[in-house]
Amino acid sequence: MESKNIQTLQFKLPDEKRILFEIISLSNLDREIPPSIHRHNFYEIVIITKGETKQIVDFKTYNVTEKEVLIIPKGSIHQGSFKEKLEGYIVLFTPEFLTKEQGDLLAHFEIFNASINTNLLTFDNEEWNDVLQFFTLLQKEYFQNKNNKNTLRFLFLAFATKINDFMPLNYFLKSYQKPALKFFFDLLETHFKNEHLVNFYANKLKITSKILTQTLFNATGKNTLQLINERLILEAKRELLFSSKSIKEIAFELGFEDQLYFSKLFKKNTTFAPQEFKKEFA
Repeated sequence: MESKNIQTLQFKLPDEKRILFEIISLSNLDREIPPSIHRHNFYEIVIITKGETKQIVDFKTYNVTEKEVLIIPKGSIHQGSFKEKLEGYIVLFTPEFLTKEQGDLLAHFEIFNASINTNLLTFDNEEWNDVLQFFTLLQKEYFQNKNNKNTLRFLFLAFATKINDFMPLNYFLKSYQKPALKFFFDLLETHFKNEHLVNFYANKLKITSKILTQTLFNATGKNTLQLINERLILEAKRELLFSSKSIKEIAFELGFEDQLYFSKLFKKNTTFAPQEFKKEFA
C-alpha cells in the first residue's frame, strides 16, 4: 500500500489570520472535513456544547456529546466528518504557534501524550462552567480583529492547562502518585521504540519493577508491559497505514530485530497479522 492512499491533513492558514492557530464554530462549519480515515499534522481539540458526534481516534470510537472535549493529538489517525447538527468549536494549532518554551511545556501535558491514549474528557456542570470561562476568554481574543498573538498563546495555555487538570490520571490519583505516573508516561513516549523492558522505566524512576507495575495498575487497570506494548502497537498501526515501509522496516524502527516476534506480538494484541491489518483498514 502506498502512503498516498490515505490522506494526511495539513494545517491551512485562515484567510484573515497569519497565525498557526484557528477556532472554528461547529454550528457554522464552512469547510469539508474528509469523512474517510486520515491523519493530522496538527493538534485538534473538539468542544461540544450541544448535540452528539461519532469520532474515531487511533482506532477507538467516541460518541462525543455536550460537556465533553475530544483531544486529537498531532499524528493521530482520525475519522469523522462532523455532519451532525452540532454546537461547539474546534480548536486547531501547530507546535509552531507557540514559543519553544511553551511548546516544551505543552509536550508534557497528559492530554497530548499518545502513550496515555485517553482522548475523551467528560465534565460535570461545575467543571464545565469552569472550563468554558477559560475558553470564552480565548475565543473572545481570537475573534477580535486585532488580536494579540502573545495574549492568544497565554490564554490558550491557560485553557489547555485547565482541561489537562481533568485528565483521569490527574483527577483521580493521590497527589504523591502523580509525579511518578507523569514521569513514566513522559519516559514511555520518549523511549518506547527502543526500550521495551519494564526494568528500564523502573530504574529511571528509582523504584522497583513491582512497585511501578502496582502503581500503574492501580491508576490505569493495566500493568507496565501492557502499556509499553499498547504504545508500540499503536505506532505500528499508524506506520502500517500511513507509510510505504515494509513490515520488516517497521519492526526494526520499533526496536524489534526479529520480525517474526514483532508479528506475533502485533497479532496477539490486534487479532490481525500486520499484513492482514494493512489490507483490512487500507
